Amino acid sequence: MKNENIYQEGYLFERAEKNNVLKSKPSGTLKKIFDDPNIKRILFAGCGLGHMMFYKKEKSYGIDISKKNIEFIKNLGFPKERLIIGDIRKLPYPNEYFDLIIASEVIEHFNPNDFYKVVKEFNRVLKKGGYLYIKTPHPKNPRFWQDVTHWRPYDLKGLIDLYKTLGYDIIEYGISRAINRMYFSKGFEKKIWIIINQILNKTFPWILSYNKIYLIVKKQ
Repeated sequence: MKNENIYQEGYLFERAEKNNVLKSKPSGTLKKIFDDPNIKRILFAGCGLGHMMFYKKEKSYGIDISKKNIEFIKNLGFPKERLIIGDIRKLPYPNEYFDLIIASEVIEHFNPNDFYKVVKEFNRVLKKGGYLYIKTPHPKNPRFWQDVTHWRPYDLKGLIDLYKTLGYDIIEYGISRAINRMYFSKGFEKKIWIIINQILNKTFPWILSYNKIYLIVKKQ
């Protein structure tokens, strides 16, 4: 993992916005999976500050290498017995334990060798019929290398091919784009840019910068 010490010190901590964490929730297909009563346990692997973890708090578990991030989530009222300071390259959970794994903006912090360790661990702890959601910056994201903890980008086709090879069903995938200004504004101005960004994504996405890619797969 690149610049592991920075993450252990809590790289994201100073950017925390408690309300955003508490109110964040999934959308679209991912929300339907969260809401499925057959989804009993959800693992947030590399959980960061806990985005989306409070949407189904009673089902959720979090693991992150940063003690500060885990303490931040705990102080927001998340059950401490389901939070672990740990390394997702070696998950401390039994085989086939989770129905859904969320890996949001995580894999770009690993070199290829460590990434495949993560893939193997996800596969080990995910139940048959369970889902995996991966979100990561697009390889052409103009801000990718501004984050010193990023090791390398992973492209969507490569991820799809990998999980097809592993025998997973591809449920959904996509690319999002964004206005760079959205990331450098605050408060009400930021909210306005978010709304503009959402409108442009639906109408003229090609004028926006590449932002994220995501993939939802199902284990057979």
